[in-house]
Amino acid sequence: VAPELNEEEQEEKRMTEVRTKLREAAKEGNHGHNPNSMIAYDSLFRNISRVLMDGQSAEMHDGLQINMQRQGPMSMVSSKWAFGSPQAAHWEAAVAMSGFNDMMNVSYNTLGRWQLMYQRMFLSGAVGVLQFMAQPQMMAMGAPGTLFAMLQYPWVKGGCTQFQYVRSQQFSISHAQRLIRGVHVGAQMTYENTTNATNMAYSVGTTSADRLTNFAAEYKDNGEWKLGMTKMSWETDSEFGAMLDYTEGKEGGKKSSLSFGIKKHLIGGGSVNAVMSGFQKLKAN
Repeated sequence: VAPELNEEEQEEKRMTEVRTKLREAAKEGNHGHNPNSMIAYDSLFRNISRVLMDGQSAEMHDGLQINMQRQGPMSMVSSKWAFGSPQAAHWEAAVAMSGFNDMMNVSYNTLGRWQLMYQRMFLSGAVGVLQFMAQPQMMAMGAPGTLFAMLQYPWVKGGCTQFQYVRSQQFSISHAQRLIRGVHVGAQMTYENTTNATNMAYSVGTTSADRLTNFAAEYKDNGEWKLGMTKMSWETDSEFGAMLDYTEGKEGGKKSSLSFGIKKHLIGGGSVNAVMSGFQKLKAN
């Protein structure tokens, strides 16, 4: 008969089992059904976009912005004050609630915009997202609210297929696949409703063995491309990122642009983010 363990020995045994499971998960690249760790086509540039605040330009305005949030059991309430031009100044409130397999977020601001987002994670590893956004001023002009739907399904080991739909705008299907540990490739086909055109894009992403360095590249069949990388420093608890892209300019014609930034993590869970985009725009958050 095995001797009975005391509380301290039982706790040590439990922590040993947890560490063993974490090591095995890291070796296999299996992080459960967390959508933030699932490697889909969009996530090949996830680290670079996070450091360079790519995709957040629509939420950034000239002036001062103050954010506050309060977390509770499986819920969070947040508010945002934006001060600047009279057209952009507003106050926004949001409520997020999460369960074991789903999450819902509702937000409204004084500019009249509101949005509802629902996310569901399934036991198979699939993730579904449904989001609707409306603004009374736009709807009064006959423009319907924006409906976005996404489904991603890891039907093959090391790979994930993703479907995305934006009402009256576009539909896309993509797949990302792990070739070897730390190396992923992907392809995406997008159909544009307004032009009835179909575009293809191809990407590759790599992660170093120590998971501190990430590299990603994308090429589109219209000649546009981008290269990006990030580097994490444990000594300074900060992350550096840079991206070189060749895209369609606002005035027409292709042009290249270099962006770089740094994200510094602070004690207590906060962070400071600064980005220089194309030597023309400085963003800080």
